[in-house]
Amino acid sequence: MEASPKKNDLLLLKFIPHQAFMFIFSIPDCICSFLSTKQPQAFYCSYFKWFYAIIFEDIPERQRKGKNMFAIQHLKGNTYFINAPTNIGLYKLDEKNCILIDACYPGPITDELLEALEHHHLHVHAILNTHGHIDHFGSIAALKEKYHSIVAAAPFENSFIEYPDLYAFLLVPFVPFSLDKNFYLPKGAKVEILLEPPRCTIQNIHFDIIPLPGHTSNHIGIATPDKVLFVGDAFTGEPYTERIKIYYHQNISDAIDSMRFLLKTNYDVYVPSHGNPVTAIENIIQKNIQSINSTVDYIYQMLSKKPLSTDEIVSAVNTRFHIPEKFVEYYIAQSCIMSILSFLENSQKIQIVFENGTIKFAGKSRIHRYESIMI
Repeated sequence: MEASPKKNDLLLLKFIPHQAFMFIFSIPDCICSFLSTKQPQAFYCSYFKWFYAIIFEDIPERQRKGKNMFAIQHLKGNTYFINAPTNIGLYKLDEKNCILIDACYPGPITDELLEALEHHHLHVHAILNTHGHIDHFGSIAALKEKYHSIVAAAPFENSFIEYPDLYAFLLVPFVPFSLDKNFYLPKGAKVEILLEPPRCTIQNIHFDIIPLPGHTSNHIGIATPDKVLFVGDAFTGEPYTERIKIYYHQNISDAIDSMRFLLKTNYDVYVPSHGNPVTAIENIIQKNIQSINSTVDYIYQMLSKKPLSTDEIVSAVNTRFHIPEKFVEYYIAQSCIMSILSFLENSQKIQIVFENGTIKFAGKSRIHRYESIMI
């Protein structure tokens, strides 16, 4: 199934939560179990093209990063990054061997990553992972199979690398609704090293391990000896800050605290997984927090007027941000909004009420405007 580029489908971009992926990834396994097929991979490939297009429909595949797509770009010393849909850190041990920081999507994107590494005659000795989202570990199994790479990840985050179908089991304990039945679910990959602060040493090279929780519960940043910090999804860089309308963080309070923490650090280069590397982060973090605050405030103002159900809130937000009326986008938006509702409820700004058997969310005060979160 081919998808043509459309403008607004980048709105949710890479901040796709565990819950949304759990739902999506449940589809092929349930279908294959039902049909007793021996070739589940046959179902995955065309669905992956469709979902991959959803995430990037704002930019045609070959124009997303222009001629630099999968180019290896130098940052400082032995530290480079691969300019891919998810920026991949690359630390050269020598002319032939390297360590990667994060990976990318499974399927066709992995094929392109492998081609780029082969073109530069590079062998991947190890892969260090910032967190357990599919755009950061989807190609790890293929890399490990080809290069026998060591895999390292933070505790808990490692579970999704080893058992990708945990996404399905955690969210959808039932046969999912009928959707396009083709999707590429990567194989699991054994994680040999658990990454915990303050550092990890591989081949006598020391990498700083920086706790940056919020986007996921045990999200980390990884810094090379060249003082280059790969921040994962702790914040998003340009040009995506102007395009993303709904940010996802599993814990908004922790995510903001992590961004504030980063302002106190002193690395020479900061590399977000989505966006351009920067040497100064004050402005970009301000934009990230302002965007989160704008959506939080919009939802709070709605709930201050009258109690609303989750579906009513999702409908209002999707309409405001012109999010396409598609099944997958709805559940992605719902997960993003639920994290905001959780933040507001835990901040005692809203309360949960029942009306005719339906859970609704209501502002505790219709007088005082929500105090914006500002750094």
